[in-house]
Amino acid sequence: MEPENSTLAKVHSLFTKDAARSDKPRQAARLLVVDDDETETVLLAHELKKVNVEALCARDGMQAINLVAAEKLRASRTPLFDLILLDLKMPKISGPETMVKLRLLAPDIPIVIYTQYPKSEEMAAAMKLGFFGVIEKPIDMNKLVNIFTAYHLHVE
Repeated sequence: MEPENSTLAKVHSLFTKDAARSDKPRQAARLLVVDDDETETVLLAHELKKVNVEALCARDGMQAINLVAAEKLRASRTPLFDLILLDLKMPKISGPETMVKLRLLAPDIPIVIYTQYPKSEEMAAAMKLGFFGVIEKPIDMNKLVNIFTAYHLHVE
């Protein structure tokens, strides 16, 4: 069992404080994690599920673009995703290229760079495009909490 002051407890309280005051049914926040490292995304999705955060995973930029496009067509939820965590170094299509296409599809979804290479060419390209934040791999849950707080993510 997690201690009351743990990082996961803080994330949980962040996502549930508004839900407790609402008559609406509780709905999980949704993150899209775009990373070619399947182990990393599975572990992150597992940790986020503990605090009622649904994490959908895409293995590359094209899969992420297709997921966002499909969600946009269904229009079953607004916003489609509350946040996108985007790896910069991926096969098929780079992080910066993916970012451009995701912004065209869904300009209101914050994109946070998620990388082991903060001083790479891809990072320099992303900085020119503008983005909403950076978190280094492996993800420190405290830093992720700060990102959630910065974007006022909460259960609707």
